[in-house]
Amino acid sequence: MAYFSQKQVDRLKESNIQILEALARYRYLTSRQIIALGITAHRSQISRIMGRFEYFTKPLIERSKFSEATEGRKGRRAKEDIITLTKRGAEFLIATQPDMEDDIRFVRSKGIAARDYEHTKETVDFHILVDQFAAMYACTVDCFHTYHDHTGANNGKDAAQGINLRRRQTTFTVPEVDADGRTTGKEHKFSADAMFHLTDPTGKGHLFAVEIQRGQDTKRLCEKLRDHYIPALAEGTISEDYGVQYNPKVLVICESPALIENTLKRLADDPEFEFFHKCFAFHTIEELQGTSEDFDIAQEAPKGLAWNLTKDTRQQIAYALRDRNNWLQIMNDDPKYSEHPKRLAKGWRFIGGKVRTIF
Repeated sequence: MAYFSQKQVDRLKESNIQILEALARYRYLTSRQIIALGITAHRSQISRIMGRFEYFTKPLIERSKFSEATEGRKGRRAKEDIITLTKRGAEFLIATQPDMEDDIRFVRSKGIAARDYEHTKETVDFHILVDQFAAMYACTVDCFHTYHDHTGANNGKDAAQGINLRRRQTTFTVPEVDADGRTTGKEHKFSADAMFHLTDPTGKGHLFAVEIQRGQDTKRLCEKLRDHYIPALAEGTISEDYGVQYNPKVLVICESPALIENTLKRLADDPEFEFFHKCFAFHTIEELQGTSEDFDIAQEAPKGLAWNLTKDTRQQIAYALRDRNNWLQIMNDDPKYSEHPKRLAKGWRFIGGKVRTIF
C-alpha cells in the first residue's frame, strides 16, 4: 500500500476527491461528464482542479487524448480527453477512504481504442443518467456492470490451472439455434454493453441489459437481438446469472432514429419475438441524453451534490413513493422534479408500437 503524506492529502480539495470517487465508479470521464455530475459548474474551473493532482510525483489520474478527421478539409480536430484513475489513485482512495475498497475500479490496461471512444463515452453517459435518476426517485442501483468489467485477472494459480478469470461480467452463454429455431446442441457467448439492477421505492427489482448501437445496420442489430437475446430470455440465462426470477428488459439505445424505425418494423413481423414484445425497448441517444442542439446537458446538470440526497430526504421521498402507482404518477407528472433524470424512464418504444416507461 502506498504512503501518502498528510500534506499531500490536504492539498486536494473536495472537488478533487469527488473526481477520484467518480472515476472509481465510472472508470472513464470527460470534462463534460464531470460537469454533468455536478462536481463543478463551469468548464473553466476544471484545469485549476486538475492542477492540484500535480502535487503527487506518481499521478493519481491519467489523460488520454483523442482526435477525429475534420469534414470537408484535411486535418484533425481534438476530442475531449478521457480521464482515468491510475493504480496510484486507487491506492489513494483506499488509504483515505478504506470503506470504498470493494467499489473501486480502475483501468488496468492502456485505456480504450480510438474506435471505441464514442461508445465508451455514451456508456458512461448512460451510467450517470441511471445514477441521477435513482438519486432523484429514491431508487437503489444495486449493481452496474459494463463490458469493461471483468471478474478478475488471468494470473496466479487459478489461471495456471486453466480457469479463465477474465470473464466479462456482462458475458452470457446461450444455446445456438438453426434457421428454423431449433437448438443445435452447441453454445456460444455474447456480451451486453452494460447490465444493471435497480430496486424502485416499492421494493420491486428491475434487471436491464443495455445495447448501444451506432450506425444504421438494421440487419446486424436484428440478428444480434434474435441470436443472442431471444435464447437468453427463453432459457432464463441472464436472470439466473443475476439471481432473480424475472427476465431483464433489453434497452437498445441507437444513434440513428432510422435504425429504430427499421428495426421495429422487422421485429414486429419476426415470429421469434412474438412472446417477447415487452422485453425490448428502444430510444435514441439524443432523446435519452438531451443532446440536441437546443439543449446543453451542463445547463440542466445538478450543481454540487444536488443528486446525493441526504438520508432523511431519501426516506421522505421513499415514503411518498412507496405505492407503485403513486411512484409512477409522480415520476411522470410532478413538475418539481428535473426533466433530465426522467429521460431514463420515459419515451421508450416497444415492439408493436407502444411508447411507455420502462417500469
